[in-house]
Amino acid sequence: MSDKEAWRAYYSEKRVGHQWTQLDLLSTLPAQRVLEVGPHLGFVTALLDNMGYEVSTLDMREPAFERPRVPHRIADLRTLEAETVAGVDAILCCECLEHLPWEDASAALRTFHEGARGTSSYPCPTRAFRWASRSTSTCSRGGVRSF
Repeated sequence: MSDKEAWRAYYSEKRVGHQWTQLDLLSTLPAQRVLEVGPHLGFVTALLDNMGYEVSTLDMREPAFERPRVPHRIADLRTLEAETVAGVDAILCCECLEHLPWEDASAALRTFHEGARGTSSYPCPTRAFRWASRSTSTCSRGGVRSF
């Protein structure tokens, strides 16, 4: 599959709509340094970069994209340490937490909060909000939880 075919297959209208909603919510926060968790093919990374954010990414492996070139952290959300996410104003998870077992997702969210030392905010897509609302420690109404 070519790069263009991979992009078209992955970035459906529904997925892009969810990601736009998250970026719109993020734009209401006083954030400049954004950590994007699970950047996949770099679509949201490019949007964040072009919006003027100081963006870095975090994933279990090297990025699958060449541009934009941004700092990247390699880590597994199941064993994430607070120091790995320190130094950012916002953490953006675009459709990645729902791929973890519930206990691991809850632990990752606690680590985000601990590592950002009270300054982390992160949007969750609608489906993830419904999924996350079963917990006491995830997304608030409207999709953004600030700490």
